[in-house]
Amino acid sequence: MKKQQEKRNPPIDKTEWDSFFDENGHLAKTRDFICVNILERGLHPFVRTEAWKFLTGYYSWQSSRDERLMVDANRRRNYKVLCQMYEKIRPLLENLHGNFTETRNNIAYDIQKLYDKDPLGNVLVDKKKLEKTLLLSYVCNTKAEYQRGFHEMVMLFQLMVEHDHETFWLFQFFLQKTEHSCVINIGVGKNLDMLNSLIALLDPEFAEHLSEWSTVITTSHTNSLYNEGTQGFEQAYPDPSTDGAQGSTGAGGTYAGDPRLGWYPPYAANVQPEAYVPPRAVEPQPPFRVLEPPYLPVRSSDAPSPGGERNGAQQGRLSVGSVYRPNQNGRGLPDLVPDPNYVQASTYVQRAHLYSLRCAAEEKCLASTAYAPEATDYDLRVLLRFPQRVKNQGTADFLPNRPRHTWEWHSCHQHYHSMDEFSHYDLLDAATGKKVAEGHKASFCLEDSTCDFGNLKRYACTSHTQGLSPGCYDTYNADIDCQWIDITDVQPGNYILKVHVNPKYIVLESDFTNNVVRCNIHYTGRYVSTTNCKIVQYVFPTA
Repeated sequence: MKKQQEKRNPPIDKTEWDSFFDENGHLAKTRDFICVNILERGLHPFVRTEAWKFLTGYYSWQSSRDERLMVDANRRRNYKVLCQMYEKIRPLLENLHGNFTETRNNIAYDIQKLYDKDPLGNVLVDKKKLEKTLLLSYVCNTKAEYQRGFHEMVMLFQLMVEHDHETFWLFQFFLQKTEHSCVINIGVGKNLDMLNSLIALLDPEFAEHLSEWSTVITTSHTNSLYNEGTQGFEQAYPDPSTDGAQGSTGAGGTYAGDPRLGWYPPYAANVQPEAYVPPRAVEPQPPFRVLEPPYLPVRSSDAPSPGGERNGAQQGRLSVGSVYRPNQNGRGLPDLVPDPNYVQASTYVQRAHLYSLRCAAEEKCLASTAYAPEATDYDLRVLLRFPQRVKNQGTADFLPNRPRHTWEWHSCHQHYHSMDEFSHYDLLDAATGKKVAEGHKASFCLEDSTCDFGNLKRYACTSHTQGLSPGCYDTYNADIDCQWIDITDVQPGNYILKVHVNPKYIVLESDFTNNVVRCNIHYTGRYVSTTNCKIVQYVFPTA
């Protein structure tokens, strides 16, 4: 390692780092250029914190300086809210949950051992801050329980950054990247070794500072950083094509939050890290390689109109107006089909204060009364929550209707929206069919959450690759932001929930008649019962 370091050029200092960005804080160099330089040269201490924020996904590579300031302010605020909520529920956890007490004791024991091994005393180990971060993470994260080794990871992040909220979120992103290998202690050890190796490579001065602490810096790691077959690196480090986007695996959890991330902050803190989808390439490639989308949408205006004649064999088949037709090289067309059973299984009512719905309010996910001048942060909103899972059962990829350079970055939720209206959600009166709640037009990023056996996931919710492959599902669980209809002003009664995917037929499909799910809803004013969810054949008006 010392011989390699002697041959390296000087690390990237603050002046050079600033030259990588233009006057607005956008990238002036390519991401690959910056990442390769970081790998080959390392980082000066003055740029350590900001660089690691980009590398872990705390900041999006596509963001401006102002957007990063907003992101940091949001993360700071949400961390404060999480801490306040944790302090409120901690007595309940201590009294009712034996696992919490056991975990707290394990954390305290591990931290004390780490403290005793610290040759500099509490210079490296801040016991109170370590325990606070680990316990808060344990409460928020239902997918990866506390494992021994987490305390060393948190300590490393704590030394990289200045503020507690930065430590917490960097650790959450790292957990999310390694969620498949951090569920057992063996995986924790491997990823801790990899994190130490990355620090030694990217930040030699920092690694030298820690080198006296033999339990922290590990020199036994021999895997090549350019070997994509190495499980530790592939899972512990972000791919460059994932820019703070949300992924979706559809796991459930105890607390309200984003189930696609595997962690569930109580009371809906609205900041989410992205989900990492490994690169599709088979052969080994350097980390940070930018993946290009396999297809680019092109404009098509030669589709027949809805009023065209349909014979018996073509009954229910429809092509609509001017649409974006993906260049599928003769492979057919996509066919989106929503899952009615998925909707029926998990529909429920939630009451939430407006202060916990700020991101949703920014994306216009609430009824108009939420935006009235007299509305306050402590007003309660009543939300009819339901999940959605959409399968592409066609023979071609379903691709966004907008070109990639026009996708909208949503800084509050940290992801790109590639479609403005992927779904329409409406609540109708069961007797008259009239809308009784203000319909919500849901915009999404598109990705392969899961796939049937024999089909590979190829799309992620990023700025580079979005879409839905044949045989794959895009899943949105009921407890994520905007996966609801605001029914605050709706009276108890019988209603129909209508979910319509690709509602404006902007993306061409082989079959538009299977895009609507309808469910019977009985609302008592306190809870709902959902029955008879099914796909209904949509009847198109004739000319």
